[in-house]
Amino acid sequence: SGQGLAGVAADDSENAAGDSPRKRNPRLHIATFSDMYDPRLMLPMVSAYANGLSPMILGLGEPIGWEAGMGRVWNSYRNFVWNKTEPEDVVLLFDAYDVMFQAGEAELLQMYHDVVARTGREIIYNADLFCSSSRKVDYPACTTPWCYLNCGIIVGRSSALRKLFKETLRPDTKVSD
Repeated sequence: SGQGLAGVAADDSENAAGDSPRKRNPRLHIATFSDMYDPRLMLPMVSAYANGLSPMILGLGEPIGWEAGMGRVWNSYRNFVWNKTEPEDVVLLFDAYDVMFQAGEAELLQMYHDVVARTGREIIYNADLFCSSSRKVDYPACTTPWCYLNCGIIVGRSSALRKLFKETLRPDTKVSD
């Protein structure tokens, strides 16, 4: 679409018989945050384009720093979810520099729907086998090898993400807050 979002065009027009409008197909919206142009953006962007996807880069020109300022990243994601998507759409948010796309929209949506059907969860985070955080002891007990959440990828229905992103954060919020 014109806003750099991957997705299937909605067809809300009346059908040929003049009946009520057709139900709109959910769209896949993909976004990342980078406060500056960085050559490392090429890995996710080129791999996305090669798979027919057009991620949106949020935050260009908004310096944040890693620790303080993470509230601005969260709020950029929040504004994207609330203002650029419909509740039934699927939204994929990803780390700007170290994600590589290996599937197109149809396959990504199918994988998302498969996980939702299997788990009943509407928001899915990627997870790691190992934890490098100094707060490792604060993590709850886990029964799978994937114990350590990593927000490098978050995917979910916009309606569920709107609950996660209900409140804005102070712009100077730190990662540790």
